[in-house]
Amino acid sequence: MEKDYFRYYKPKLLVSTIIVLSIIYGYLLHYFTDFANSILAKPYVHFPTVSALIISTLLIFDKYALKIPFLKKLLWVKDLSGRYEGTITYKHFQTGNIEQKHCFVEIEQTTSKISVKTYFDFKYRKETEKTISKSLVTSIVPDDGFNNQKLVFTYQNDGNTLKGLQPSHGTNILQIIERDNELFLEGIYYTNKEPQTKGEMKVKLISKKLKKEF
Repeated sequence: MEKDYFRYYKPKLLVSTIIVLSIIYGYLLHYFTDFANSILAKPYVHFPTVSALIISTLLIFDKYALKIPFLKKLLWVKDLSGRYEGTITYKHFQTGNIEQKHCFVEIEQTTSKISVKTYFDFKYRKETEKTISKSLVTSIVPDDGFNNQKLVFTYQNDGNTLKGLQPSHGTNILQIIERDNELFLEGIYYTNKEPQTKGEMKVKLISKKLKKEF
């Protein structure tokens, strides 16, 4: 999945951080040693070196900012990483009955990348059948202000053709809800199956650790 650098940073804080880093690194490079003072003070060496240091620092921010409280202040996005458990509710395309299936959602997140895997357990047949959906494009989008946010992603599910579960693509639009110090994802999904299927998903964060399995 492609990374989307800087999208989730607060613009004013990001610009201020880059300016401050430029001043600090420029000062350190200029006065670090006599050697640095004589070599790195030359503009054609000094400025590329400062730029490289700033980029390196931002790459470190990218990996760790969501895990360090004071760095989180640079971001408007919520930290969703972890393992969620819940259900999806849908109308069966053959019987018309309202049914549910158990699922786990696992989210890996940095400041530039979000990937989502969903593990489903189908129980509408006699045997238990499991499938996995993997996100293709994922975004967190503000909804009526940065305090309200939605997780939106398209996904691919390879299905299980031997058991009659067709491959499919779909989209989830999930509201990010913080309630009583707990984190929930709730919303709708729809697929490109024939006939088209759709329903609701409700999951709750149960662990910050990932299992990468059902």
